[in-house]
Amino acid sequence: MAGGVFLPETLATRWDLGAVHRVLRKWLRQRLGRDQEPRAGSIDSQSVNTSGVGGPRGFDSGKQVTGRKRHLLVDTEGLVLRAVVHPANSMDRDGVKVVLHESIRTDFPRLRHVWLDSAYNGKGTGKHGIEQTVGWTVEIVAHRRRPSQVWIFDDLPDDQIDWSQ
Repeated sequence: MAGGVFLPETLATRWDLGAVHRVLRKWLRQRLGRDQEPRAGSIDSQSVNTSGVGGPRGFDSGKQVTGRKRHLLVDTEGLVLRAVVHPANSMDRDGVKVVLHESIRTDFPRLRHVWLDSAYNGKGTGKHGIEQTVGWTVEIVAHRRRPSQVWIFDDLPDDQIDWSQ
């Protein structure tokens, strides 16, 4: 796979991992019958517990986690377009600014639409900030509501009902 067979010669000798990732992502999108550059994506975050070794960390009060938060921008195939790791004490809607810094338009010139969850609401940040600064359309996706009641049918025998829950 080195030396121009799969990757261009300059990438194979330098091993610029960002460039390797871009080449592989474009190759895979093309193999999937998609355009090499995505037009839509999704942004979300995940907080994870970490020790104090290896960098700054913070406390995410919403998830009760002390550690770091990673924000991901992925395309519609789930392929990572951008990943940012920072202390967990930053709000999701504020983390969008870090993910979508100035080079986002040049890095992904066709990207025009992003899906977010409700944690990214907020005037001047999140949905509103993306629409104002980057000019993309943004859609807040609501989570499916969980049923508030559990239905037990009267005609089921007791041995078919799991009472341990």
